[in-house]
Amino acid sequence: MSVTTISGFTPPHIKRYEACIGSFNYEYEGRVIKDGRPTGEILNASWAVGQEVKLSGTSTTFTQQLVLVPVAIDAKFGSVTLNVQFDCLLADRCSNGPQSWDGALEWTGADPFSHSSVGKIDHTWNAANKADTLDLSTKITAYSPVANPAAMRWQTDGAQIRCDKISSDTPGCTFYKYIPTWVMNFAKTPPAVAHAWLIQAKLPNHPVARQPTSRCSFFLPRIRTSTAAIRTTTAR
Repeated sequence: MSVTTISGFTPPHIKRYEACIGSFNYEYEGRVIKDGRPTGEILNASWAVGQEVKLSGTSTTFTQQLVLVPVAIDAKFGSVTLNVQFDCLLADRCSNGPQSWDGALEWTGADPFSHSSVGKIDHTWNAANKADTLDLSTKITAYSPVANPAAMRWQTDGAQIRCDKISSDTPGCTFYKYIPTWVMNFAKTPPAVAHAWLIQAKLPNHPVARQPTSRCSFFLPRIRTSTAAIRTTTAR
């Protein structure tokens, strides 16, 4: 059985407590076996895959969902069965609950688009330390009665999970690499923007504080004056 490992996915949508990993295709290349020997013929099947993870700031248990939508299945396969394995790369840091699937994980070549499948599983942080980082890993293995099995495993960069109980007695988990950003309108609310910049400038590790002085923003409004405005008169 061949195993393809894929890493380096960049999720298109990550928030503090949820990640939606962009769709990609799981490709199965089945090498036809006859009388125990490969014939040289290769059959192809593929599924569109969508993956979501939802965390909680007040719980060590979080949910992962996987959606499988058939794209193409060669009729010569007869049937294809998928086996999905969810786990943590460091197995001692989390435990996995049972899988539940809405839709069978078997497709026939005669009717390849009969259904899609949606699977869910809960993971629980084992709370071995005050803070741990978790990397989720997923593996899909395809089986057919006429071809060899093949597997693909992947993990997602940028969606690493941190679980801790440092700031609260109630532990929770978050996508700690997520950095919230806000768009502020200087023309509309200059005092608010000035306040945000001032806070950033006073933080020694913030990029704004490390900028040259010439690039700093100056938010005090320039007061236009005239000689008439500042002229003083002497009473006679």
